[in-house]
Amino acid sequence: MRIGAAVLLVVGAMFVISLATARQNRTIFGASLGGDFAAFYDAGKILNQYGPAHLYDFALQSRLYHQLLPHEPAERSLPFANAPMVAMSMRPLALLPFANAYAAWTAISLLLFVIALHLAWRAAELPRDAWRGGLLLLLSFEPL
Repeated sequence: MRIGAAVLLVVGAMFVISLATARQNRTIFGASLGGDFAAFYDAGKILNQYGPAHLYDFALQSRLYHQLLPHEPAERSLPFANAPMVAMSMRPLALLPFANAYAAWTAISLLLFVIALHLAWRAAELPRDAWRGGLLLLLSFEPL
């Protein structure tokens, strides 16, 4: 358990460092901040600023993507190809600066995962004393 907690501490520190040192939404580690979150953020921005008729305008998506991540190669794009209700859920976050929106989305996602684990744990009537281990396992799950 201690090793898992230490790994999560290091990952958390790297996340904070990435946010704190990002310039033009590029992290100190060289990667774009937020990965594919940029597509979701831009979708919310399109709904906020241009309206739903432009949600799947790939040229507009590409332009906004490159405004957000100017260091990305011109031929690279990250189209939003999800359902409109996903874009609608991004509207409030798209009102924030990108790094703040990404941090908020990460916190919201973690909270939703923890709530889901808690509900599943209770529904399965798993032992309460194993909760910390289950939570650590969830948080160390790579796709999360």
